[in-house]
Amino acid sequence: MLVLLLTLFIGMAYFWHFGILGVFRDVAYAWQALAFLDGRLDVTPYLPPELLAHPMDLTFRDGLYYWPLKPLPAILVVPLVAFGIVDWAQ
Repeated sequence: MLVLLLTLFIGMAYFWHFGILGVFRDVAYAWQALAFLDGRLDVTPYLPPELLAHPMDLTFRDGLYYWPLKPLPAILVVPLVAFGIVDWAQ
């Protein structure tokens, strides 16, 4: 029963973020999920260079960029990033 609920929960998170066509709408959560997989909290190494020129929606502290929003969507996307379902370098 727990596996069924977990599968349903991850499936709902998948369709929430990817939509029916499989297009990831908010790549910042994928960057944060990748940072979690690497044991980091900052998203600095995963940002494209053009975004570093004008870092909007990011928090800068001690030379590192952080995603300021709540981490739950990124936590839900971690398995999808880990298995390569999400292209985080969009």
